[in-house]
Amino acid sequence: MYLLRFLLLVILLVTFLPFSGSSQKNDSYILSCTFEGLPDRSKVYLTTQERDTVDYALSEGNRVVFRQKLSSNGRFHFIKFDTLITKVGTTAIFLSNQPISVKGTIGEKIISVLGSVEQNEYEEVRVTLTKDFDLKMNQSLQKLNVKINDIRNNPDISQVQKESETKTAIEESNNLVDSVKQEFVNKLTRWIMEHKTSLLAPYVMRNFLGLMTSELIAEIYNSFTLEVKQSYYGDILRIAIQARHVVRGGLIPNFQVKSIEGKIEKLHGLIRNNKYTLIDCWASWCSPCRAEIPKLKSVYQKYRNKGFSILGISSDKREADWKKAIKDDKTQWDHVLEISQNVTQAFSLGAIPAYILVDKEGKLIAFDCATSNVSNFGGSLRGEELDRKLEELLGK
Repeated sequence: MYLLRFLLLVILLVTFLPFSGSSQKNDSYILSCTFEGLPDRSKVYLTTQERDTVDYALSEGNRVVFRQKLSSNGRFHFIKFDTLITKVGTTAIFLSNQPISVKGTIGEKIISVLGSVEQNEYEEVRVTLTKDFDLKMNQSLQKLNVKINDIRNNPDISQVQKESETKTAIEESNNLVDSVKQEFVNKLTRWIMEHKTSLLAPYVMRNFLGLMTSELIAEIYNSFTLEVKQSYYGDILRIAIQARHVVRGGLIPNFQVKSIEGKIEKLHGLIRNNKYTLIDCWASWCSPCRAEIPKLKSVYQKYRNKGFSILGISSDKREADWKKAIKDDKTQWDHVLEISQNVTQAFSLGAIPAYILVDKEGKLIAFDCATSNVSNFGGSLRGEELDRKLEELLGK
């Protein structure tokens, strides 16, 4: 199961995530775009990975230009069009504060990006590292499946022997996979160190943080320039590294979150008035998350007057779906949206619901997530276990 999850992570990275190299220092970006088939005076939108529209412009003929400054330099963006023209947006563009040109055709996702060292180096990394690793990992798993099937279908050996040979085959395959994985980590580490001034280097590192030792992480991160550390993905990487040291009694990062009213809040300010707060990491589309709500309502009513509260932090991309779910569920506690997956990234949440119990100062009491690089601690925070935990902390 671990191997399949790991392989899935790499496949997703290959198909979706562009990589980058070093960037020029400029005060702002100029994104000049030309799209064949784009009608004159069309609205064209610049969006983030989280589907937030950050800018729009009217085309002049088949050309459109965006001019702005990224406050946190280096971030993935996409170009989308008026839906009356096409519902097909572009593939990802790694945008930094420098001039970049884009050429494409309306109705086609693939674009060409000119003037961006980062976009060119993406192809280098994708083909020579990630794609090669994906191929080798697939071959290793396929060999294992063939060998196990041959053993199980062999009529000349006993069931006991089949089980023994199957176990041996799995051990051999795991050793091969570990070897392939270590080779990939070594190559990836060399690439990152050779591109330590790249604004995308922290993004690449963040996606494979779970494969690296703490010593290697420290070595690479400390080699980054101040500009890289303070970049958009540099900040996300910093939070993710902090999460590797998430332990009972540690302080939860003071995340920025977005309220229902659209106000940017700091997490510590939302929990300081309660003795204990259960942070419910959920989303409107998550059926298991919604299924836990009746129990959460029960403990909320039971302990709210004793200093307990709940804070729902959603990973929804569509605010309308998020707000509708809150209304439909009739939950009375506070709800906020995470910003740029900061909570998901920091706690390496591979699945939701996930629960984080903190005190009024933000000290971690317990962490409960089915799939995370952060180890669970403090006991289960689901169902009757949550009730018992709160009774232990607050009394009956």
